[in-house]
This record gives sequence, structure tokens and C-alpha cells, in this order.
Amino acid sequence: MDEIEKLQTRTDSIEERECPTNFTEFKRKRSKTEKKYERYRKRIENYKIKKKRKKCLSQENEEKVECQLKEKEQKYENFLSKKQMKEKIMERLNQVYASSGNSLKICIDCSFIDKMSSKEMSRLAQQIGRCYATNKSLEHPVHFSLCNLDANSNFYKELCRVNDGFERYILEKTNQSLIEKFSDKKENICYLSPDADQYLEDIDTEKIYVIGGLVDETVNKKVTLSKCNDLKIKTYALPIEKYLSRKIGDQEENRKYNYNKILAINQVFNVLAHVFEHKDWVTALDTNVPKRKGFISHKSS
Repeated sequence: MDEIEKLQTRTDSIEERECPTNFTEFKRKRSKTEKKYERYRKRIENYKIKKKRKKCLSQENEEKVECQLKEKEQKYENFLSKKQMKEKIMERLNQVYASSGNSLKICIDCSFIDKMSSKEMSRLAQQIGRCYATNKSLEHPVHFSLCNLDANSNFYKELCRVNDGFERYILEKTNQSLIEKFSDKKENICYLSPDADQYLEDIDTEKIYVIGGLVDETVNKKVTLSKCNDLKIKTYALPIEKYLSRKIGDQEENRKYNYNKILAINQVFNVLAHVFEHKDWVTALDTNVPKRKGFISHKSS
């Protein structure tokens, strides 16, 4: 009997070791069906979340589409056909030449044709065409004129070749010289030259702003300045270095910039027109002076 009791006590102690009384410590392994069910439940929850998001997005899209449709309807109410737009532009330009008292006056001096090659004349003709395109898009068009322009010259033929319908352009064309055309307003002439000492500060409707019609790839200096000195006309330079600063980087980057203040004719035209409309030299120069020249606005620097 003693041996039997000893055996029972041993078995009881072994069972106590293998099966702990605290059942919280025991973790039961989940079956395959339970795992499948858990995955299925998560999929359903994700599907419901995505469905709610889609509903929200669809509502937002519907609101956006409605707003876009309303905007389009408003645009179509004020929509003009190409013919009507053309007539409106022509009417606006004709009003400028009928009464040019309150409009900006810009004249391009075409007296430098003899100093240009055929390639340079072609580029000048293109730039004049861009000036006219800009003038058509302005809310307040410029009184735009060309002086020293001979209708029988090769340059006039080039203007007609490069610019389709140049004969019908609504601008003032004359073969008179600058002094002959503005003989009674000589004191109001402001000739723009990159070599001038004085900066142009204000844009005045009483002044006549003259741009030298010169495209010179060899960059002969003081061509327009010497002419103005002979004719005793006031010269002004665009205030590029006053409102823009030179971009300075490493040596390799600095080699890319020439810091040249000579602009194309259409770029000068755009600067004057922008300043006249918005009274903002910084934006006018920053948008029209090419970045390759190395000038940036003080804000971005």
C-alpha cells in the first residue's frame, strides 16, 4: 500500500507541473477556420471603409463638376466668336489712333537698316511683329508707330514676308525721320539706349518713347547714343540694375551669364507696356529680361 500511495503522489505532482492551475497563462492555438473568418472580417471592414471614401469623393467630384459647369456657362454667356474678337480688337486699336491723348506712345526708329545684314533685318521684322501682337492683347493699347520706314525698301518687303498681313496692321507707318515726325514735340522725345547715363523712372502719356530699330549681332556700342547726341535728344536707359541684381554663383555658373543690358525690341516694348498698365518695374523687368543675362529680382535673391 505504501508503494501505491507513493506512485499516486508522484503522478499528482507531474500533472500539477504539466497543467498549471492559472488558465490565463495558457494560449490556445486558433484553428484554420477561425483564421479564415478573421481575415474575412478584416476584408469586409476595409471594403466598408473604401466604400465610404468613394462616396465622399464622388460627392466632392459632383460639386466640382457643378462649379466647373457654372463657370463654363458664365464664360459662354460672354463668349465672342473669332470674327467678333477681331472686330473688338480693331475697334480698340482704332480708338487709340483717333484720340491718343491718354495712351502710351512708342515709336521704333528704322533708320539703322543700312547697318544691318539681311539676317538681322529679318530678326528685326520678327520683333516688330511680336510688338504688334502684344499691343493687340493689351487692355489699353499703345499708340504704336514706325518712322524712317520706306514702303519701297527691302526691309518693308521683309516685314510683309515675315508678318502675314503687315499691310493691314493698325499702326502708324511713315517714311519721315524722327525729328520731322515729332518736330513740335522734340522736347518730349525719350530715346531708349542701353548706353545712356540716366535711368527711365516714370512713364508719361505726353512723352514719346523711341526704341532704336537695330539688331546688331556684333554689338557695336553707343550707336543710338551717338545719334541722339548729334540730334540733341534726351536718352534714357531701362533701370535694370536698379530693380534687378546680378546673380552671383560659382565661377562655372558665372561664365554662363554675360550681364548684358541690351534687350530685343519686343522685350523693351513689353517692359514699357507693363509698367504703363501695372506701375511695377520689378515684375516688368524680371519677366522680360532673359535669365541667361544673369539678372534676378531682389525678392528672389
